[in-house]
Amino acid sequence: MSKAPHSAPPAQPVAQPRRRWGCWLVIALIIAFFAVGFRATQKEAEAWQRLRPANVSADQWSERLDLCKEASMEMTQCASQSMKTIKAAVEKVRAERHAAFCAKDATALAGQHAEEAVRANLKSPASADFDGADRRVTHNGCLYTVRGTVDAQNSFGALLRSSYKVKLLRMENDEWLVTKVSID
Repeated sequence: MSKAPHSAPPAQPVAQPRRRWGCWLVIALIIAFFAVGFRATQKEAEAWQRLRPANVSADQWSERLDLCKEASMEMTQCASQSMKTIKAAVEKVRAERHAAFCAKDATALAGQHAEEAVRANLKSPASADFDGADRRVTHNGCLYTVRGTVDAQNSFGALLRSSYKVKLLRMENDEWLVTKVSID
């Protein structure tokens, strides 16, 4: 048995070194952007420190600056206002933010959380069957009231229809606090 002569693989073209100047340009632009941003932030911090009155400690001034930023106050306005005025402005901003949060309708979520609360108070939670068409959700700001009916087994295994009423409070971190559950 004769072997075929070993043939050399076809010649590969010689790879030219790629120019990666585009990559380096992007990296340089990113570094420049952050350096300019850092300098601007540093200059702003220095400007804030120049406005600090001599009788105000660094910690008090830091607290004042944080409150002014939250209230969207300008530097000169912040430096000239009393802490009482600044805190009042912050409370106003927080109240507006809370009112805007509570104005968003979350009736579907309230219904789901109410069903969980009712299930937790039933003898046989697995047997619970909620009538979604019968559910009514009302709310006043962040306080929700959910009423409806549920079919569930009692402790003897009999299927009973019960009415429920659940009061819930929607928190700003999107958690729900159940304040009252009543099942008739």
